Amino acid sequence: MPAQNISHFSHLLNAGRHSAAATQTSTNWAGYAANSGTYTSVSSSWVEPSVSCTSDGIVAFWIGLDGWGSTTVEQDGTGVDCSNGSPEPFAWWETYPANAIQEYNNPVAAGDSLTSTVTSEGSGRYDMVLTDSTAGWTENNVVNGPSGAKNASAEAVAEAVTSGSGVTPLPNFGSVRFAGSTIDNGTLQAAGAQAINMTSSSGTVIASTGADDSSGDFTVAYGSGTPPTGNTVTVNPPGSQSSAVGAVADLQISGTDSGGAALSYTATGLPPKSSISSSGLITGTLNTAGSYNVVVTATDSTGASGSASFTWTVGGSTPPPPSCSGLATWSAGTSYVPGDIVAYNGDKWTSTWYSTGATPGAAGSWAVWTNDGAC
Repeated sequence: MPAQNISHFSHLLNAGRHSAAATQTSTNWAGYAANSGTYTSVSSSWVEPSVSCTSDGIVAFWIGLDGWGSTTVEQDGTGVDCSNGSPEPFAWWETYPANAIQEYNNPVAAGDSLTSTVTSEGSGRYDMVLTDSTAGWTENNVVNGPSGAKNASAEAVAEAVTSGSGVTPLPNFGSVRFAGSTIDNGTLQAAGAQAINMTSSSGTVIASTGADDSSGDFTVAYGSGTPPTGNTVTVNPPGSQSSAVGAVADLQISGTDSGGAALSYTATGLPPKSSISSSGLITGTLNTAGSYNVVVTATDSTGASGSASFTWTVGGSTPPPPSCSGLATWSAGTSYVPGDIVAYNGDKWTSTWYSTGATPGAAGSWAVWTNDGAC
């Protein structure tokens, strides 16, 4: 279990701001949260980012109720654990302290399209829905929430996960764009949600939150730079690939940009001797057997990007070209009837009429022989 060393994802820690108009800060949250009322539902969608394990921490992307101004949390989403040196994505839910982190037994990968909704159904019950439309699964849990839950906040957040008594180092997740975010079926703006930047203990911004729009879209970016805004990039996963050793790669990756901008493609994890062009065409000769986890990223001119991942298995060998063994060779002195099959000049030919001496492929023999291609 990737999250085995953490008991729960944390409440908003060390919150602060210097003026009423300023963005909130926290040492573990970045995103948007409303905490000026009582809330019954929150929802958002995102594309799982490609995480580089620049540290051994855990980063999570989730939707939830409570956690700011309350002692409980009701959340679900995804996370990426870098404690073993390589990214290990997982999906989870919790209603702390009634239920500590529960990991779903479903696959999650960079480039997957996720949607999460958390709804308070009253009488202390919560409906937790998490869908991975790329991997094709949905988890829908109706669970008893924690005692004393107030539904005091609603949020869509990227989090540096707390383990033990401290916040784990934040791995580089590039950026994640939350889209179609709603609180109580209305916009983030209508709910008065506030932007939150994540800072180090010394106050340095380590994850910044961009402006939200009327559609509930906003971007959280690793580092202190201004997150990209406006466009959303989606890369279409090509599905698992399987090739023989020696095969020639010829795979076109496609994607879309919400603003219609042109996309430029890059990839990591490709089989040796293969490469991707800026237009998304993967080519090369696959000479090295193995299983390769490929992540393709498309970026537009505004800096917006999206990713998709797939597995490429290279094994076995390229099958030999077909031969004409087992077929009789055409002979000028043999009489043929409809349905006879012969080999001639490396091709397979089927007789369609009665003939003697009609050379396959010769002018005038088109009504006598049909070319079935190389054999």
